[in-house]
Formats: sequence, C-alpha cells, structure tokens
Amino acid sequence: MKTSPLRHEIGVDVAKDHLDVFDGSTHWQVANTPAGIRSLVKRLRAKAPLEQFRLTCESTGRYGHRLANLALKAHLPVSIANARAVRDYAKATGRLAKTDRIDASAIAAFARTVDPPTLGPAWHEHQAFVELHARMQALIAQVAAQKASLHQYHAPQIRAEIRSEIALLERRVANYEKKLEAKVNASATMERRKKRMIAIKGVGKRTALTLLSVVSELGTLNRREAAALVGLAPMNRDSGKLRGKRCIQAGRARARHALYLAALSASRYHPNLSPFYQRLRAAGKSAKIALCAVARKLIIQINSALKPLSAST
Repeated sequence: MKTSPLRHEIGVDVAKDHLDVFDGSTHWQVANTPAGIRSLVKRLRAKAPLEQFRLTCESTGRYGHRLANLALKAHLPVSIANARAVRDYAKATGRLAKTDRIDASAIAAFARTVDPPTLGPAWHEHQAFVELHARMQALIAQVAAQKASLHQYHAPQIRAEIRSEIALLERRVANYEKKLEAKVNASATMERRKKRMIAIKGVGKRTALTLLSVVSELGTLNRREAAALVGLAPMNRDSGKLRGKRCIQAGRARARHALYLAALSASRYHPNLSPFYQRLRAAGKSAKIALCAVARKLIIQINSALKPLSAST
C-alpha cells in the first residue's frame, strides 16, 4: 500500500531527554517533555493540518510512549516502527553512519517507503495494560532472583530476611495480576480472547496475559507471520551449495519465553502436542529443540483459535 501523496512523513529519533525531528527538509530538536512535544505539534500545525502529517518513531521502549500518547491526543497520526527494520533499511540505502539526526531522517524515509500502520484509538488503553504487565514481570524476575540467592546463605537471620522479601514480592505480583485480570474482565474482547487461549492445554493464565500484552496482533496473522513475530520460525541459512543450520532468531522475547514455559506443560498434557514432542525426542532431537517446535505449534494454534474473534470485530 502506498502512502497518500498529501501525507508529510515526520521522522523522530527518541532519546531520554530530547527528540530529534526531521520533516523531510529540516532537522530540529525538542525536549522529550510534555512542553517540548506540544511545541513540536504546534510547529507542525503551523505548516499544515495535522491529519496531513504522520509522525513515526522507533519501538525503543517507554521514552517514546509519551510522544505517541500526546501526539495521538492532538489528533496527529502516529506510527511506531520496528527499530531493527529501520536500521536494516538505513544500511540498505547507504546510511551507514549513525547519529540522532541521521536516524531521524532514516525513520522518515522508512515510513515513506514501507508505510507502517498507524496507531489506533485503542492504543492508550492497551499501553496501560502493557505497563501493568511489564511491572508484574519485573517483580516475578525479582522473586526468581531472591529464590536463587537463598542457597548462597546459611545464616538463619539472612535466610529469614530473604524469605520475607520473597513473600512481599509475591504479594505485589498477586496484586498486579488482579489489576490485569480486572482490565481483561472490563473488556469483552480481551475476555473472549483470554478464554480462547486458556482453553488450549498448556496455556495458563499468565501465558494468556503475556500474549494479550505483547502480541496483540494474534488472530490477524497467518501461521508463518505468527511464528516469526515471536521468534519461533526457523530461518534458513543457505547460500550456493552451503546448507546451513536452520535456527530461530529475533521476535518478541517475552512472548517467546512465555510460550516456552507453556510448551513444557503442553509437551506432557496436550492431546496432539505431547505425542508430537515424544516423536521428536525419539528421532534424536534435543529437549530444547523439541520444546521450541512445540511452542511454534502452540502459537500457531492460539493464532488460529483467535481468528474468528478478529474477523467479528
């Protein structure tokens, strides 16, 4: 799909403290603060109606979310591009140097050529869900770290202190999980999607919450796209007569980790995937490779289960 000729592509390279902006002819910089972003919007509005622009930044974490949020509130169309794809595009077009100014112009050129999708009106609400889930995952990691440290200490006082911290962290995890469940229950669409997921053997509540947070596109993809999006599609490494070893790469790591854990359960209890896992092991595949194959089939099955819901919305 080609970009509308009326649209002006604005590339923004996001840093913690500032935003480098390129509008096709001019570079400028503003502070990455609400006031700085409002000045950016005001400058664009002085040139043309905001609906004639599209602001594109990279998916580089929380520093760009304020920009996207305030731009959308001002009715300025926004896209968030994959940072790896932008960098590959820049290299392919001869932009080998890397500075904030160069990155901003590369992002604008990428948007003009590739035409990434713009964020929809539901983005704000989904980001609130994503933040809650990210915080819960951080707390779960802290629980795991504290549990792992227990064996390093023998003093009863220290071990008691660690157990107390674990209990506190687990209460916080449970609190965030309740908040996430409340958001899911408040959305008929998310609730239906969650129920479809946990109906599949091996997919538990936390796996479903992770997929709702990290892979909201599920149900709109084909099987290859679903596997590739979470980094579970084996990629060929062939050239000429060389036949390299196929391996998975890239993708959304948090979703892949959740699916790997789900695959551990599915390899035992899923009516179809458990025999599939056993066949792979009997054929000499390692447990890790077999579990990755189960996880790939699992994400494809989840994607298929969600397709009727996506078609009806």
